[in-house]
Order: sequence, then structure tokens, then C-alpha cells
Amino acid sequence: MRLRDGPPDDLARRRDVADEALDLTHGPDAGVQVAVLEHLPPARARDERLHVGELPAGGEDLHDLVRDGVLRDAGGVAEAPEDEVRVEFGCGHDALLDRLRDGRFDGAHEPRAHVDPVRAEREGGHSNVTYLLELDGRRLVLRRGPRPPLPPTTHDMLREARIQRLLAATGVPVPQILAVCDDESVLGVPFYVMEHLDGVVVTDTIPAALADPAGRRGLAFAAVDALAALHAVDVTAGELAQIGRPDGYLTRQVDRFATLWPTVSRRVLPEVDQVAAWLAAHLPASAGSSVVHGDFRIGNLMLARSAPAAVEAILDWEMATVGDPLADLGYFIATYAEPGAVATPLELTPVTRGDGFPRRRDLVARYVDRTGADVSALAWYQTLALFKAAVFCEAIHTRWLAGERPGDTFAPTLTAGVPALLAEAQRVSA
Repeated sequence: MRLRDGPPDDLARRRDVADEALDLTHGPDAGVQVAVLEHLPPARARDERLHVGELPAGGEDLHDLVRDGVLRDAGGVAEAPEDEVRVEFGCGHDALLDRLRDGRFDGAHEPRAHVDPVRAEREGGHSNVTYLLELDGRRLVLRRGPRPPLPPTTHDMLREARIQRLLAATGVPVPQILAVCDDESVLGVPFYVMEHLDGVVVTDTIPAALADPAGRRGLAFAAVDALAALHAVDVTAGELAQIGRPDGYLTRQVDRFATLWPTVSRRVLPEVDQVAAWLAAHLPASAGSSVVHGDFRIGNLMLARSAPAAVEAILDWEMATVGDPLADLGYFIATYAEPGAVATPLELTPVTRGDGFPRRRDLVARYVDRTGADVSALAWYQTLALFKAAVFCEAIHTRWLAGERPGDTFAPTLTAGVPALLAEAQRVSA
């Protein structure tokens, strides 16, 4: 049986393509935030479960499930009915399960005659995929990249895990990385296992504990404070200094995305060249160097379930690099929905349009208060975020036109959505 794809991910799963990890071959929308199924909005939640017990000798195991996305039984491969998303599947001795059980991935293990049931719940993702594992009553999260072939610098799970371990040592709230596996014989691709966090990710609804005016303001300000704290981490020395190239970061971003448009689009939109020219002509002096998350927004934060609002973890570090911190702030403000703002495909947490949430100017003022940053050129960084979003959304749209995204309901909206992003970029830059 084949695990069918769930509802197409919205832009909350899209990637702000990073300076060092561009992938339009497999789609910059590839990826998934690390949050357990019940933390996703009901409309986007998936309910794909497999219960691992025992499988006759010669059967496939979880290795092949994750690598191939296929569940096989002794009789071969069968397509599941369209409405069937629960399957029973088992395995006997399995290298992954044994290694998970032992908490390490670097040694030989004696085969076991029997392993206790393990439940793996796929959360989603078109490319990078996250699974919630239940093993001996303990919840773990497994994140792996897509199957080969891949561009050499994309979907680097080992780099992503390494960055989170480095940041954890500085006090940045990230999930604890429990194990990393670079042995491709286990799942077909490298992967890592992290702790499961019992928090909430906010997109369409507000947790009851944060629904009052104080909670709403606290939620947004907690996000800003987390960003400011991230940008305060020292990247002048040590291993963090090696994860990116801050010199020329902004120039490379503009040049790369301007060059990409003709390779990802089938249509001519004059606004593309106009926005690219404006960005190049008004390139600001860099605001300095920091860790740049690359996709920092409320939807990539795991929040505590109780009041006051607190960030338990910053998620989804695939695009992290060292660069200009205002690139993160510009992206955060561009993705933050407020009353009266023009809706674009970058509106990732629409709930903040509601009463009681701070306005964008309030968030910028909070960031300045925490960092002392000069944000006089912030409109440039917002324009850059919108321009980049237009390019990678156009890549999604083009793949849909080519028939590569069957059943996708998001991609058709980009016929008008990409021009809307470019129009908003022009408005912000005016």
C-alpha cells in the first residue's frame, strides 16, 4: 500500500531559499516544520499511522517505508483506496528500530528475535519529511531528507542537526538532537532524531491560554524577543562562524534570485526586472553578521501551551546561515499579517489579523528596543523577502503547469499570487 499525499502544504511549509542551499530542482517549497501532528491546524493535519509489529521473513521494513514511501506486504505492492490512510504494517528485526531503542547509531547491534510495537506517524512534507515515533512509551521525532538524486548542498540533514546542536550550546531554544545517522543504508538518506516537544504552533487559531489581549500581544512579542536573542549569538569565532559567508551576502541574494527567474518561469512579468533593479540600485550597507534563520516566522515557533507566551523552540533550520540579521527581520515583518494589509502568499499566520495583536510597526519597535538596530533600510529587506518569495512561488506554479504537482490546490492560486507578491514589493519599495 502506498501512503498517499495529504492536502498540499501551504506556504507555511515553503522555503525561503537560503544563500548556501538553493534547490529549485526539487522545489524550494520542500520541507516540513518539526511539530507533532496534533499541533498542526486541523485542516492541514494528516492521519497516516503505521503500527510496527512483526513481519514474515523477507518482508520490507520501516527502512523501505520511509525511503520509498511504499508499504509492501508479502504479496507485493498495492495501492490503497483513496480514502484509506491507516494501515497495519509490521517488521521483525530492523536496524533503525534497534538503533533508536539503544539511543545510538554508531555501532553494531545483535539481532533481536522480537521488538516491541513502535508507532510512526508521518506529519507531512513533500521533500524533507518528519515522523513522530513512539518507542517504549517515549515520543521522538525523526526528520529525513528526500530520496536521491539531489543537488549536493540541499536538504542537508547533518548540517541542520549540527547547527541546532551548536545553537543549543548558546542557549537558543531548539529541540534537543538525540542522534544523527549518516549511514544511508538505514533509510536511504541521512536523518536525525530529536526530542518531542509538547507545545503548539500557531497559524490559523490561537491557543486558549493566549486568546486574551495580553496573550495575543505576548505571543507576537515573544517571537520578536526570540529573534533578537538569536541575532545576539556570537558568530565571530568558533564553529558557528563557519556555517555561512556574511561578506557579500545581500549582493549574492539579489543576483541569485534575479538570475533564477527565467529558469523557473514560463511567463514574462516586467515587475520582476523592475524590483530586481531597485534592489540592486538601493543595496544597503550590511547591518552586521549574525545567525540568519532564513524562514523566521510565528509558524516556525513551538510555543508553550500555557500563559504567558514563551517560545519553547525555534524550528526548521534547513536554511540557516550567517548573514545580515535584518534579512530575518524583513522576512518576519513581510510574513506577519495585520489588519488592512494586502494579503499575499507570504501570509503564513493569518490569525494575527485579529484584534489584540500588535501591528508590524510595534514589532519593529520591539526589535529595535532589544537590539539597538538601525532599521532605516528595513523596507529594502522586506522588498527582498517579497521578491525571493515571488521567485520560489513561481517555481511552484511552473511545476504545477508542467503537471508535476497533481492535486495541488495552492499552486493554482499563484497565477495571481506571484504578481501580488511583486506588486507588494513595489509598494513597499516606493
